[in-house]
This record gives sequence, C-alpha cells and structure tokens, in this order.
Amino acid sequence: MKVSQLRGKMSEQLLERRKESFSTNEGGLKFGSIIKSELDIKEWWCKEGEHLIDILPYIAGEGNPERKIKAGEISDHATYYVHKNVGAGDAMLVCPLANFGKPCPICEHIKELREEGAEDVVWKAIKSKRVTVYNVVVYDDDKEEKKGVQIWVVAHWNMERHLNILAQKPRGGGKILFSHPDQGKSISFKRTGSQKDNTQYLGHKFDDREYAIPDEILDSTYCLEEIVHIPDYDEIAVTFFGTKGAKQAVVEEGEEGAVEKPAPRKPLRGAKKAQLPECFGLEIDQIDDCSNCDIYDDCMVEAEKAEAGQDPEPEPTPPPKQSLRGRLNRK
Repeated sequence: MKVSQLRGKMSEQLLERRKESFSTNEGGLKFGSIIKSELDIKEWWCKEGEHLIDILPYIAGEGNPERKIKAGEISDHATYYVHKNVGAGDAMLVCPLANFGKPCPICEHIKELREEGAEDVVWKAIKSKRVTVYNVVVYDDDKEEKKGVQIWVVAHWNMERHLNILAQKPRGGGKILFSHPDQGKSISFKRTGSQKDNTQYLGHKFDDREYAIPDEILDSTYCLEEIVHIPDYDEIAVTFFGTKGAKQAVVEEGEEGAVEKPAPRKPLRGAKKAQLPECFGLEIDQIDDCSNCDIYDDCMVEAEKAEAGQDPEPEPTPPPKQSLRGRLNRK
C-alpha cells in the first residue's frame, strides 16, 4: 500500500504520534550512522546555516521501539536509544536493552562499573542516548531539494523536543499536525557555528505551507523500522571491547589441562575523575555533539531547571522558498 492512499486516515493517527512523542520526552549526530550501510539511502547531515524542511509521514513497519506504534499505522518519526562513539571507528549502535529489552554488552558493562563503585561520569559516558529518525525534504537550496526524500538522524534534544512544544496549540488544546501532507507546516531553524565550542541550534518555528505534498514524494518515504540497523549482541561486543570481543575466552594451561576463562574486559578509555566544566547546565546542546558528553544527562537536568528563566531563542529569517515550494504554491 502507498502512503498517499492513506491520506484520509492521517489526521487521527498523526495526532496519536504527537501525543505519544510528547508523553515520552527525553535527549545533529556527527559520528557513525544507524542506517543500514548496504542500502542506497540519502542521509541529510545538518550543517551550519538556516534550514527549512518538511517532515513527512510514512507507513510504520514491525519493530518500532515505541510499542504503541503498530505496523501499518501512520507515523512521522521513530525514536531509538543508541550508544554513540563506540570503538575505534566511533560507531553508533542501537541499544537492544533500552529499545527491546534484550541483553546488551555495553549495558552489562555499565552495570558492572556501577557495582564496582565507578563515578557517575565514567558509566554515563557510555550510557545510551535518544535519537529521532525522520523522513525529510530539505529546501535549503536546489541541490538539496532535488535529492527528494532524505533520512535525518538527530539527537532528540535538538529537534523532537522543540517540535513537541511547538505542536501544542496555545488556545483550545489539541496538536498542530505539522507532518500532515495536506494541512502540515514546514519547519525552520538555524544552526550556528561548526566547531566543538560554538555550535547552537536556534529558532525552531513552523512556517505556513500553501501546498500539499505530492503523491510521488509522499510515496518515496522510507519505512524507518526497515532501514535502521539493529546489531546483535556479538556485533556490539566486538565493536565495543575490540577484536577479541567480550564473549571470547582465554585458554590457560593449569594442573587439570586447558581451562577457558572469560576474556578480560578492556578499561574504558579516558575514564578519569572529572570536575564539572564551566558550561555545565548553561550551554546544553550549544556545543557540537554535546550529547556525547559524559555528564550530558546531569547537565540536561540542570538546563531544564533553568530553561524557564532563559531568554527566548532568536528566530532566524527562513531561507527563500525554493522551486518545488514555489511551483506548488502557484498551483
């Protein structure tokens, strides 16, 4: 079945997705990808500058971590907890425990660290963090627009939490169905800076659309559950602990002959005592790849406490509407 054939059912189901996303709040990505490498899929990497995008609905498949989202229903996002910067290749790996309740060697290692009395900053450095996956059309320039539907994997803190706030109607209640193909909104925001110490995501807002998403674009969206790579236990262990992996054994000669013992686990790189940095609780996600920080969760709690007293984010001037938008507006 094509997505465009379900236009009549979209309002009700997209409203459910917004309610579910808002009720499960928590926290782009630069290193690695959770998208299956064997698939020829265009991924969008958000760069410095002003951006204008449409988020599109798709038909959900089996295995969405949000159990309320059933196969065959309409959704506009998929959220996953991932371990980031894993191993020498800085891999990003979907956590089987946080998402599906299955064993995860990294989470087992975290449990051991905590039982051994390791400081919070040590085990929180490898704790899984939340990301959101979207189907998007990007209107930054003709080149991006011509790419059509792209996949965007972004920290939940940087996008989805803003959308949940914006989607709340200030009067009368209800939700703004920004991803609806007929009555939706475009999303504008700005990324400033490109270095580790100067990046910010600012000014998220909805931009009125005077067009409907064409069927040919709507029907080219990806089933997100089918394109996300879910690693098994052994793959995670080998990537995290090294080439020997966590499950391989070391053979030692003893009085009773060869005896297999579990391979010793490698110590966590950079696991040292750390003092709170000056940016703690003040510049959450304003530093490039901020969510990889080993004290990210604690910093986020402090930032949320102070958020009510912060100055509002400046609203960027949205980039000029591009050919597709202009063409559709004239119809």
